[in-house]
Amino acid sequence: MQMFKVSLYRRLKQLVRQERQILIASAVVTSAVILLRLIGILQSSELAAFDQLFHLRQLEALDERIVIVEINEKDIRQAKQWPIPDRDMAQLLQKLNSYQPRTIGLDIYRDLQVSPGREEFVKACQTIPNLIGIEKLKDQTTIGVAPPPVLSQQKQVGFNNVVIDPDGKLRRSLLYWHDGEVRQSLALKLALIYLKAEKITAKRAKTNPNYLQLNQSVFRPFQANDGGYVRGDTKGYQVLVNFRRPGSFRTVSMQDVLANRVNPNWIRDRVVNIGSTAPSLQDFFYNPYSNNLVGSAKPIAGVELHANFVSQILSSTLDGRPLINVWPEFGEWLWIFSWSLVGAGSIWRLRSPRRACLGLLFVGGALIGSCYLAFLAGWWLPLVPPLLALLGSAAVITSYLAHLKEELKRSKEFLQTVINTIPDPVFVKNKEHECIILNQAYCQFVGYPLETLMEKSDYDIFPKHEADVFWDEDELVFQTGQAQENEEELTDAFGTTYLIAPCCWHDVLKCH
Repeated sequence: MQMFKVSLYRRLKQLVRQERQILIASAVVTSAVILLRLIGILQSSELAAFDQLFHLRQLEALDERIVIVEINEKDIRQAKQWPIPDRDMAQLLQKLNSYQPRTIGLDIYRDLQVSPGREEFVKACQTIPNLIGIEKLKDQTTIGVAPPPVLSQQKQVGFNNVVIDPDGKLRRSLLYWHDGEVRQSLALKLALIYLKAEKITAKRAKTNPNYLQLNQSVFRPFQANDGGYVRGDTKGYQVLVNFRRPGSFRTVSMQDVLANRVNPNWIRDRVVNIGSTAPSLQDFFYNPYSNNLVGSAKPIAGVELHANFVSQILSSTLDGRPLINVWPEFGEWLWIFSWSLVGAGSIWRLRSPRRACLGLLFVGGALIGSCYLAFLAGWWLPLVPPLLALLGSAAVITSYLAHLKEELKRSKEFLQTVINTIPDPVFVKNKEHECIILNQAYCQFVGYPLETLMEKSDYDIFPKHEADVFWDEDELVFQTGQAQENEEELTDAFGTTYLIAPCCWHDVLKCH
């Protein structure tokens, strides 16, 4: 009697090695995702994902160092004109100065005289040394707006230019601008005055002399491909802004100040930012907290925007609140490739569609959670590209496994036709030692019907001591690929025990 045992997996292992297929699939998908990213197709989705991380963050306490004095619609009606007359503005400045703020930012253009009260306004500007006015610097797309002449003469001016992304949102702030001379932004001017009282001054960073350092905080300038940006605008000295939620600053109205309805302690030793919040003046900007997914975008006033800029500088310098940092491009590519590997490896190992779906949900959640935790620590890690790589590599491996399954099916059909022509008992086992192909000669030899033997191991058919021997012999053949020949006992379904001498090969086992 002869028995042939064939391993289908020998052929499959010759065609593919698990690790190599996972690496190839991951590398191809990663390359495709990185290419899409470099082209700029993913920028809008990456910025949107970045915005959502802000929404997920817990509410922070008010920044008590900054107070906003708003000029709202009611204040404009009270003044009966816009711009607010110089006299009213002078009264506001003098009243605020009497409360001893550390610095005052006038985030309103005052390049022209607004009668009545020009002399009072000029006098107020001359007698308040910590007052900073604004100017708008000319660039390629907008015309400039001159600063208040009196403040310009005293060099108490900061620019209020902003950088808006293609989707209409603002995620960066300008600290410096070079147009023949170095100019500072309103926010930086106000912050430096505040920090001077804390004995903190601007200096060159030890890590890079071109970077600004305040205390232990290094303000790394924005680069064109930082985070999800692709060839972003890098004019001036920009930094990514770690925004606070809207309403994070104490806000009082102009009329509240003039009518003595403001607690002086709210103003004393604070940064005071004066600006308009009146909807009719349209001085509003969208930021990451502006949710426009369902047509309900809520912009913030320019005065609150610049308060955020000041707050970022002060909070980072004095409290260690994280700035937004990014990895170098190569590090981001490795990050994307790593998640692509995870996606491919998960599908390869789980195989079951249900388990694979659950596994992908878990891994996807781990990716989002990792990016969120990193964001809380001040790091903007890619989220959309690795998620695409994760799903893409999973899809590629799923398709590949489906192809292997079809190949296995065809191989089984082919082998079935072959072994049915052989008069000797023949069976085929998979790597789990289960019978997956049998001929009738084998069924007659062991005394069991085909249905009983299919997808069963030796332990389901033979006595344990015989099954142990068969299992060990199978393992030795699978692992070494070397022929084996030993005498063994085999008990059939009727209790008859035979002594057989199987000759085992990796692809064929022949028993006499």
